[in-house]
Amino acid sequence: MNVTGALQTGVIGLNRTLDNTLKSSSDQVGSGKPEVPELASGKALNSALTETTLDASAQAPSTKVVTDAGEVLGTNIDTRA
Repeated sequence: MNVTGALQTGVIGLNRTLDNTLKSSSDQVGSGKPEVPELASGKALNSALTETTLDASAQAPSTKVVTDAGEVLGTNIDTRA
């Protein structure tokens, strides 16, 4: 098992989730009829809320990968020390 590759993959997944969470949040703010047209996201509130829920579901596996890779790396370091 390539611990570095697994750790990197998990961190990339977390970064994508955080980026999508920010986008979903701005879509929620811009849904409906905002006072300033430039803030309009063009998305319905229901769809923006659904994306936020999906982002939270996608974050859990990435977090598990990072946690497991960290434990394996820690075990390898303890074994060598």
